[in-house]
Amino acid sequence: MVLASSSFILKYGEEVFKRHGEHWQWGVGNNSYYFGPGILYKLNLELKNQSFGSIYTEFSHHWINSLFGTNAHERTERILIGVNCNLFKWSQVGVEYEVYFKKGTYRDYAPIHREISSCRFFCGFRF
Repeated sequence: MVLASSSFILKYGEEVFKRHGEHWQWGVGNNSYYFGPGILYKLNLELKNQSFGSIYTEFSHHWINSLFGTNAHERTERILIGVNCNLFKWSQVGVEYEVYFKKGTYRDYAPIHREISSCRFFCGFRF
């Protein structure tokens, strides 16, 4: 599988591509990505009750090994936990909490580490 990442470009700029003779770049400026082979897997689990709603979780992992001259390796993990409750036959409310981890290591450049979390509240309607 071929995956793409923008982390390196956002931190170090696209001029690094020219310095390393990178030809696998797509996009321009802050919308640039580099490509490489990688692995992606996901795990989903949901417990559902017709009258109550559901409790669910999702885990996903991406690994990208760049074709880029810096020998970049990036890993991202995403963990999502959510609950939704039926209000009426035609509506439900819910909450989700998500954590996203990213770690990139590169030859000749400092690693990139990020952790982002979010919490969402939502209301859904069925037609």
